[in-house]
Amino acid sequence: MKLETEEKREIEEVLEKYFSFIKHIFLVLASDSEFPAISMVNLSKFIKTCNIIDKYTRSDRIDQLYLNACGALDPKDAPNKYMHRWSFLEFIFRLGIDKYNDGSKASAIKKLID
Repeated sequence: MKLETEEKREIEEVLEKYFSFIKHIFLVLASDSEFPAISMVNLSKFIKTCNIIDKYTRSDRIDQLYLNACGALDPKDAPNKYMHRWSFLEFIFRLGIDKYNDGSKASAIKKLID
C-alpha cells in the first residue's frame, strides 16, 4: 500500500497519539494468551467484546486480517500463528481501514480506536 506523504503523516500522528493505548490493550490480551503474543482465540474474544463484527465486517474478514497481519499465507497455518505487538498494530491499522473506509485512512483508524 503506497501512501502519499500527507496521508502518511496523518496516520503517524494518529498512531503516535494512540500508541500507548493500543500497547496497553495488547499487553492485557497477551497476558491472558501466549505472552508475549496473542492467539487467534484471544483476539476473537476481544473482537466480540468490542462489537466489531457487523453486517459490513464479518468474522471471515477478521480472520483474513489476522492472517495478513501475522504473515500467514495459508489459512491452515492460522492456529500456529501468534500476533506480536507489531502485528497487532498492523491488525488495528488494517481493521480500521477495512471497517471505516471513508476516504481518509487516518480518520478510519481513529474511528476504530475511539
